[in-house]
Order: sequence, then structure tokens, then C-alpha cells
Amino acid sequence: MSFRGFRTRALAVASVTVAVAIALAGCAGGSASPQNSNGRAAQLTYSFLGPPQLGMSPFETFGGQSIIYATLAYSTVLRTLPDGTIAGDLAKKWGYVGAGNREFQFTLRDDATFADGTKVDAAAVVASLEAVRDGSYFQSNIWQYFTSISADGTDAVTIKLSQPVANIEHLLTPEGGNAYIVNPKALKNTKALANATDGSGPYVYDAASSVANSSYVFTRNPHYYAPDLVKADKVVVKNIADPNAVLNAAETGQVDIGLADSTVAAAAEKAGLKVMSIPTAAYGIGLYDRAGTLVPALGDLRVRQAINIALDRKSITSSVISGGLGVPTDQLTVKGLPGYSADLEDYYPYDIAKAKQLLADAGYANGFTFTLLCTPLINTCGVAQAAAAQLKQVGITVKIDSVGSSIAQYVSVLSSGKVPASILGMPPTVFGFGPTVLPDTGPSTNPFKTDDPTAVGLWNQLSASSAGAQQDELAVKLLTRLTEQAWFAPIYVMPTVYVYGKNVTGFDASSANFMWPTLGVGLK
Repeated sequence: MSFRGFRTRALAVASVTVAVAIALAGCAGGSASPQNSNGRAAQLTYSFLGPPQLGMSPFETFGGQSIIYATLAYSTVLRTLPDGTIAGDLAKKWGYVGAGNREFQFTLRDDATFADGTKVDAAAVVASLEAVRDGSYFQSNIWQYFTSISADGTDAVTIKLSQPVANIEHLLTPEGGNAYIVNPKALKNTKALANATDGSGPYVYDAASSVANSSYVFTRNPHYYAPDLVKADKVVVKNIADPNAVLNAAETGQVDIGLADSTVAAAAEKAGLKVMSIPTAAYGIGLYDRAGTLVPALGDLRVRQAINIALDRKSITSSVISGGLGVPTDQLTVKGLPGYSADLEDYYPYDIAKAKQLLADAGYANGFTFTLLCTPLINTCGVAQAAAAQLKQVGITVKIDSVGSSIAQYVSVLSSGKVPASILGMPPTVFGFGPTVLPDTGPSTNPFKTDDPTAVGLWNQLSASSAGAQQDELAVKLLTRLTEQAWFAPIYVMPTVYVYGKNVTGFDASSANFMWPTLGVGLK
């Protein structure tokens, strides 16, 4: 059923991937960290909103929250280029074996070593991948399909799957969440990785020079396999949460690449800094209680549709994202990525009268009440308040529940099955929707274990498909199904905003690869 028929003449975000609107800033004038005679910057300074969420361990990146710390010190099997192309990191050759996406092999490069000089071989890679699969980390629920991870000699690895997985390449990149390769010696005591690193990445964590909750220091790894891509002798990550403070730090040269947001983008440009705004992920309301377990009204499709068309997306977007950098959307993914469809734009046009009609048809002419979870830790309470104000116009009362002590507590509450809805960021890629669609893998994005045979069938077909037109079509069909069933009420596309100076070199990112570019980034 399409809601284009509800358009008035005036025309008037499951795996919880807690996507954060991030920004990097650079000083506009001369370099704060001059180059050494070797051509590398003496120091490259980033800022991030806070310390590693759950320590320095690469297994605890929580799908992006602390990824800058991990990507500095650890390599992954594959990586994503700014144009979305999958490239090799530790692997030099990779691909599925046969049809059906049930077996995947890759061959390792022969010049990669850990920071202590130990060779990165197949056994080491297998040990790290098994640690993710068998642990309780961000992607462990998806990695349960990795029934066998085996070394074929010293330089090749084979992964056998219990069911098709089309996005295994993505899972083996930093954006996939946990596929960092750790020195097997460190796996004997992973708790020690909370305040140390032991990887094969471009830098090594210097705990002695770091100050917890303030600044984290990394020094160049002399054993890194691609020394030409390491453009600084030292990288410092400063924790600065206030975007205005970040802007000031960037202007005064205290940071080269800093975290900000859309509220300071215009001021950054005026100060001579460059601004890169990247559409990153759709944000909106996750309507999890689709069977009406806690809130009977949410079990009615007409009610969920009414919520969608009662939201003035343009108004909300402009109120929560400054500078016109936010993009209103009805869709679950970003334009240019798999699953996006022009046919779904304005699928739920804003129409108060029609929303009230749908509620009346469903037996809720006098409205109803539900609780909406948000957290100030990733700035979702502002959009919760804006959405609540608009839903009030059609008789729906929204009680906002804010959880702000920690991300871990927020995820725990979200996963409990005691919260019918939350503000969330959708997975940046359609291949991340497995925990949303499958009833047995996504406690934080499908906490009520909604089981829709049509959506599951489309997911299974997508998982077994090969890259190409058929896969693209299946991706669109899957997200169309979720849109039609109003599992979510997307509101806007959150931008990742980077601000940086003319002295920053090698910096590039896109919707496909927006998380903390570090390789090849330096100063001139």
C-alpha cells in the first residue's frame, strides 16, 4: 500500500548500530605539527567526543563508537575505499568459493607483521576471527554463522558458513565492527588490551604518554607493511565533546583533525577551515513492539503508518541539524548505497488529517501513549522531543525515557524487551539489516523478535546473491518491505561532518567509508 494517495495539494532509524554524527577539523593556517626531514608530520592531532567506550580493545569498538582507536593500531582483512570499493588490507586475494555464498577464502600478503615483528600468518588471523565469533562482542551474533574458520597453510584462510552471508567482505572491514587482527600472544589475556595495543596497524598505543579521558597517544609502527601510508610520527587523539570547543581548538591549531557537528560548520568555513558533510545514516524512530505486546496500538499497521505520516520530516530535520546539512527521508538507507530507491522518497507524506483517520480506523481516535527511548550520549533526545511534539497533534502521547549513564546501559535497556520504541540510527548498509530482520540475532534492534516471513525470505535471497543487478533489486525489495510494514519511522539522514584545514593532506571519505580515515593522512 503506497501512501502517495494521501498527499495533499500543498505537499505539505535492526541491529542497533549506534551511528554517531562525527566530524574532523583541521587548523586553517600553518601546520601545528611541522614535518620532519623524513617528510612525515611530527604529530597529527585528532579529536574525538570521548575515550574508548569499553577500553582500548579492538573487540569492543561497538560498531563505530571507538573505531578511531582501533584503526590506528590494528589491521583488518579488508578495508573500504571512499568510493565504496572493497580493497585488501592484510588480504591480497579474496572471494566466495562456488555459488550460494557459503564459503569464503582469502590469501594473506606476505609482508605484514605485528608491532613486535611477529609475522601475521593464517593461524594468527584465524585466532582473532574465532575470538570474535566465540565472544560477546558487537558482531558476535552474526558471526555465529562462521561454523568453520581454518588456516590453509601459512597464508590462506577459509571460512565456511552455516547459511549464506552476502556481506562477509563488509564484516571483514573496520566498518564491519570487530574484524581487527590481534597478535595471538595478546589473545591469552584480552583484558590487558583495555590499556594496550598489539596489532599490525600503522601506529602503536603509548599508554605511558596518554592521559585517560583526555588524550591518547600513538606512535608510528616501524614494522607496518606500507610505510609510505604512515604520514605522521605520532598521532594524538584528544577528547573534546563540545563542538564549539573543537572549533576553537581547530582554529588555534590545538588539533589538526577534530570532532565537531553541523552547528559549527558555517563558522568553520568562515574561519577558513574546510567542511566535508557526508550523508551517513538514516535516523528515526524504531517501532519495535510490532505485535502490540506492551503497547497494543503499535501492533496495528495502520497506527505505525499514522505515526509515519504525522511527522513533518522537513521541520524536524531543520530543527535538529543546523546549516541545512540534514536531509529529510522516508528511507532506511542513504542515496547512492544499495537498497536506496527513488520510489520510496516521500512514501509517507506529511498529512495530519490522514494520520488521524488511520488512528480512528484502528480504534484509537482518542490516541494512545507509548514510551520512546533516547540517550544524550549520541544526541538522540532532541529529535525524540521534536517527534513527540508532532505526534501530540494527532493525539499520541510520547513519554521520553532518557538513558545517559553509558552506551552499555543504553543497549541493555534497549535489548530488554521492555521498551516499545527508541530513536536509532539505521545500519549504513543494507547488509547490516540482518539483526533487524532475523528474529534470533538482534536483541538491540529486534528486541521483540518480530518474525516477518516475507522480510526473512528476502534477506535470505539477498544473503545468497552475488553482486550485480539481482542483488541490487533484492536490496530494494527488502527495504521496501520494511518501509511498507512501517517497522520504523525514518526522519532524516544524519551527516558526518568533517572540518579540516588546508594543511591536512590525504583526507577522503564518503557515505560508504566515513569512519575516521587515518591511512595516508598527514600535514603539509
